[in-house]
Amino acid sequence: EDAERDLSMAIALKPDYNLAYIITGTVYFEKYKTSQSRELEQKAAKDFASIKSLEGIPEQFTNNKVIFEDIMVFRQDQDKGLALLKEGFEKYNNEEFLVWYTVFSLKRLALDQDKSAKEAEECIDMAIAMKPQYAKAYLLRSMIRKFLKDYDGAIADLTAAIKINPDNASAYRDRAGARSMKGDSDGAMEDYNQAIKLDPMNTT
Repeated sequence: EDAERDLSMAIALKPDYNLAYIITGTVYFEKYKTSQSRELEQKAAKDFASIKSLEGIPEQFTNNKVIFEDIMVFRQDQDKGLALLKEGFEKYNNEEFLVWYTVFSLKRLALDQDKSAKEAEECIDMAIAMKPQYAKAYLLRSMIRKFLKDYDGAIADLTAAIKINPDNASAYRDRAGARSMKGDSDGAMEDYNQAIKLDPMNTT
């Protein structure tokens, strides 16, 4: 809150302070991700829209602006929004684009499983080709494969993620669920036990 107040003061003193606008927009966007608050969305939109130039602004902040705008496009036109997020990932090589692309693709699976799953998998395949050690990509693809009941594929992706990060309790927990669906109760129990060992506070 103090940071927001300081940035607001900076904007009041210098209304064309583009860096302050994009930072406050990013702060509101980060809060919006967890709360989905309409008020925070409007604040982020207002600050991002107030930016007159991106010259000299670090890419980490410009990426947030682009992602937020792509999300707003998705609300109106899902195909266009997904295309923009995929384009953003290809252009900026920023993992956040891929995360949102996958989240929205999963939302569409119930309506058009074959098309949405294929598009999402293709994007994640591209991400893995670009970054073979990108554990999150394997985790995201495992979500899609489990949704489509491709448990073998999900297990393979989760195993790859675990090899990259052996301390990821969530990956063990998810693999346990996939193994359980396959009827591999021994393997599932082994993974559940490992997940609890790594994260004893989370036994769900």
